[in-house]
Amino acid sequence: MDANSKLIYSFFRIHRGDQIASEDLRNLRLFYTSFLGANAVLLYEFLHDLIFNKDKYDSTFTYETLSLYLNISIDELNTCRQKLESVSLIETHNDSKESRTVFVLFKPLSSVQMVKNAFIPRLIKNNIGEVNYDRIVNLTNTSTFKNSDSLENISAAFHEMFSLQTEVKSKVTELLVQAGATIKENNSKVWDSSKSYQTQLEMGVIKNSNHYKATKELTCEEFYCQLTNTFILEDSVKEKISKLNSILNLSKITNLAMLYIYLENDKFDFRKTTKLLNEVKKYNYVIDEDTTEKYLHGKYRNDIQLVDAFLKMHSLMNEQ
Repeated sequence: MDANSKLIYSFFRIHRGDQIASEDLRNLRLFYTSFLGANAVLLYEFLHDLIFNKDKYDSTFTYETLSLYLNISIDELNTCRQKLESVSLIETHNDSKESRTVFVLFKPLSSVQMVKNAFIPRLIKNNIGEVNYDRIVNLTNTSTFKNSDSLENISAAFHEMFSLQTEVKSKVTELLVQAGATIKENNSKVWDSSKSYQTQLEMGVIKNSNHYKATKELTCEEFYCQLTNTFILEDSVKEKISKLNSILNLSKITNLAMLYIYLENDKFDFRKTTKLLNEVKKYNYVIDEDTTEKYLHGKYRNDIQLVDAFLKMHSLMNEQ
């Protein structure tokens, strides 16, 4: 049993990271049961019931007692929790200030999101077959947690709980597993941007050779100059950048959105960046910078059409 499987606090608190509806619980049962197992699904639903119609829930019983309520061993409870963590259904944090474990519940993927996901459908098909997977998709095919300095994210990662062993793996799947495991190989095919950064540094434009780190350190105008290798900004461009940043009024998130659009298209695009930021605003994903950044990473990671941009971002995030 690994270190993350044991929790250091006896009592726990539950938050909702998303609004979870009955349709989401249906998607949970239909899509996730085949590879998570019934007990993991039961654990999720039990935690959801505890926080139902509440902003948060503080347990009056210990985590160990939870295993009695579910009629499973404590080891099985820990395994179920880690399975849920590994597919981003819950996050587990240690709150040193409150001396509690904090569980944050996130809603399952919808059928539309599921078919775009790069790896979960493979797990389902490996367990129940492609025909049965298609049946489940057709069945469902219809047309407020805040982080703090006292919380340490100790959630299990996808690659720690599941293996996608097949004779032939798609390039996307290989890269996802590699990214999830944070493996860095000298001959890795994951995008390596160090050469282009070095060239730009020699031109004296860039303040930070790592674009991801620069999103947190530069103003929006400075970051645009770095991203586009521009020396002088025209007033019309300054106005466009100002309008971009006014959407959320979070300069770091504006920079991150600009970077994702740049990585996705190999060039910067004001229109697409505006659309991305408006999407974040429309669906109320703005809680704070950390939560909003997590949403953007999740959006690009879980969409097979956008995952290449996420892998490039992941490479930047893990540069030393």
